[in-house]
Parts: sequence; C-alpha cells; structure tokens
Amino acid sequence: MARTPRAPSRLVLVLLLSALTLTTAAPTPTPNTAPNTAPPQSSCLGPNLLQNPSFDSPHLSPWLPLAVSAWSPSRGILLSPRAAHSGSGVYYAHCLSTIPASLALSQAGVAVQAGREVECFAWVRGRRGDGGVTAVEVFLDGVSCGRGEVRGGEEGWARVGGRVRVEGEGEGEGRTVGVVVASEGAGDGGWEVWVDDVGVVGC
Repeated sequence: MARTPRAPSRLVLVLLLSALTLTTAAPTPTPNTAPNTAPPQSSCLGPNLLQNPSFDSPHLSPWLPLAVSAWSPSRGILLSPRAAHSGSGVYYAHCLSTIPASLALSQAGVAVQAGREVECFAWVRGRRGDGGVTAVEVFLDGVSCGRGEVRGGEEGWARVGGRVRVEGEGEGEGRTVGVVVASEGAGDGGWEVWVDDVGVVGC
C-alpha cells in the first residue's frame, strides 16, 4: 500500500540554497507572513507578481530549482503547448529514485507590500505507475499557501494554493515563493511532475 508523502513544514530561502527538510508538522508562520484561516473564497484578480510564471521563456532564471535525490538531468523548462497547462511552456521533471525525493522551485524578490492579502498557487500534474502519492505544497516566505496531492493514475492538472496575508513593514521586495513536490518513494519507473502557471496575485 502506497504511503502518503510528508510535505515540508517550512520553506525559507536558506533551506532552498542548502537542503530541504521533510516533516509532518504543521506549517509555522514566519514574522513576515501569516496564513489566512478564513474559508476558501473566489480567486483574486490582481496582476501576477512573478516573472516567467508560466515558463513560456526558455530561460529558467529567476526560478531556482533544488532537487533532493536522483532526478533526470533533462529536468527544466519544456516548450510544448501540448504538455503545458496554458501557453507554450511548462517545468518538467522526472524523478528516477525509488526512495524519498523532493523538488523545490523558488523565486525570490517578489514585491508584495506588507499588510496585503495575496493568493499564491501553482498548477501541477503528475504521472507514476506505482499508484503512489506525490505531495505538493506552495509557500510564501515559508508559510504554506496550500497543500494538495497528486495520485498515481490521475494525470489531470490540479490547482494547489490559497490566500495568505503578508505582515511586517515596508514594500516587501524580498518575498520568496516556493513550489515543493515530494514523494516517500516510487516504483522502478520513478515519477514525473509538471509545474505551470505559478502565481502570486493581490486580492
């Protein structure tokens, strides 16, 4: 029986640059961003504050990937309208590992004014032949915007995310958004993941 993967409890820039911690603990807010505990609402309609959010440009920067365990060296932006959720590009990765593995995509320098409520999200699709589960979580400054699961055999796109309120002072030029996918293990064929249309929009 496949085990449900554990998702990271926090994601901050220093972890993205060094290591990814997997834990079952609930997300702990940082002093700069607080989760919104209100019931889900309709999507926010502000402009997307990210650069290359749909991976339509072949240049990965300013996105920073961090892979833990064995991944195919061909991971990166795939320019294929048929594979993308929208537009012409998508971030694609194939995990070759049968043991716990994770992948984080982050973008720093997101300009969000303190006190503003934003919605952060990503569209994710997975594929695996072992019937297992891939966990997905979206973060803003280490605080979870939302978590979801992609199960083996389900190849449709899933939107993962939610609303948070940015706390602190100033314009917040240094916010960091992160998308993390993780699995406790997989069969011999590994598992695949597609990430597209990541967003941080004002409400």
